[in-house]
Amino acid sequence: MIVNVRAFLERKRVIAAISIAVVVVVFFILGNRPTLYLLEEQKLESSPDYFLEQVDSKSFDQNGKVVEEIIAASANHFNDSKTTVFSHPVFTRIHPEYISIATGEAGEVNDSSKNYSLSGDAKIVRTDIYQKSIEVSAENISYDDQAQTILGEVDASLKSNQLVTHSDKLFFDITNESASLNGGVTSTYEPIKN
Repeated sequence: MIVNVRAFLERKRVIAAISIAVVVVVFFILGNRPTLYLLEEQKLESSPDYFLEQVDSKSFDQNGKVVEEIIAASANHFNDSKTTVFSHPVFTRIHPEYISIATGEAGEVNDSSKNYSLSGDAKIVRTDIYQKSIEVSAENISYDDQAQTILGEVDASLKSNQLVTHSDKLFFDITNESASLNGGVTSTYEPIKN
């Protein structure tokens, strides 16, 4: 009887050991299986956290007057870089002393400042209350709101009421109404016609 009990217990130990081994192997195999994601982690990090189509966004001052409007075919916001990328944007800023309209095939706005960049047939037109107009156009334009400067690169031009100037690169200080042009500078003066 003792032999039967020992044999029975021996079989139970073998079965328990085999059961534990099977469980360990199953958990090891399942634990090492790669998790299937809809998107790879790198692609997800560079994906927008939200996107919009047919954008028309307005900002208002305390009196309810429009001070800024953004119209675009689409907008993609990237939280990691705190930027919004626009397709075919039109940025309009309305100030008591001027109105500024900026366009391009693509645009990018920094969320923490009012700085933006435009590319692809980019243009900024600024008209003051006296109808004096300045137009900066280039393949690529960067606008710095705090410094009140515009940088135009690649086939840049500056147009005022009487003067059209072309260059490879253009730096325009809005506050001082002064410009620095570099590379291939040409200019045309047109007298005012009454």
